Amino acid sequence: MEIQRINRFFKCSKFAIVGVSSDNNKTGNAIFRELKKQSYQVIPVSNKTNEVEGIECITSIADLPSDVDALIFITKPNVTDQLVKEAIEKGINNFFFQLGSAHQETFEYAQEKGVNAIFNRCVFMFVNPKGIHKFHVVLAKLFRAYPN
Repeated sequence: MEIQRINRFFKCSKFAIVGVSSDNNKTGNAIFRELKKQSYQVIPVSNKTNEVEGIECITSIADLPSDVDALIFITKPNVTDQLVKEAIEKGINNFFFQLGSAHQETFEYAQEKGVNAIFNRCVFMFVNPKGIHKFHVVLAKLFRAYPN
């Protein structure tokens, strides 16, 4: 069941957001801020900015601390393809592919490698949704599009 995979993902202890931006208007930055606000341990990963919200960015998955057990991908699909292989080699086995960040084949590859992977969903729908995201949850449940 997909909701079990999602729940398992958010029970991880330390997350890295890959492709995070220092721009407050970008999705990766908003996800970073929301997870920090909810007391998740979050590390920004970006090779385009030095820091996000005052926290120094790690430039690559290979440089992440060994206790990171979950990745949220906010990268373009072609970039994600390569990063997934790097993450699997590092031993990280929980991936959340934010909407539009991965190809179906990348998701299937991760699953074949034993990764707990969530594909084409929005993080905001599963971390205490508010505002428009709470409304999306209601609609998704109403139209049976919410994972079960």
